[in-house]
Amino acid sequence: MKQQRSGNIVNTGSIYSHVSGTHKADYNVSKVAIDQLTKNMALELARSGVRVNSLCPGYFETEIKEKEFATEQGRAYIQRLVPQRTGEYHELTGPLLLLVSGAGSYVNGASLAVDGGSVLSPV
Repeated sequence: MKQQRSGNIVNTGSIYSHVSGTHKADYNVSKVAIDQLTKNMALELARSGVRVNSLCPGYFETEIKEKEFATEQGRAYIQRLVPQRTGEYHELTGPLLLLVSGAGSYVNGASLAVDGGSVLSPV
């Protein structure tokens, strides 16, 4: 990418790089590290024409989380979220396309939360 003087890198982060949560220290620290890596890479590669950003999904029903979200406690947790629902995978498409296309050509070093506003309120 440096030799071509163009390119886009999108790291996968999490909203837990933007907020904290109990019993998630190892996960949170790893996601904050991804955000810092994104910023450092963006700074180092900016003058080479390579942009680096991070896409930070909120709560999506993954294979890991589907059983938890199906419980009474899990459903109650989702109702406390700002959007009162989990995200759907197609809702990541537009933000990802922004980060990799010309529409986002001036976006560099950003950490984009795609979470329906969940980071706005503690859960």
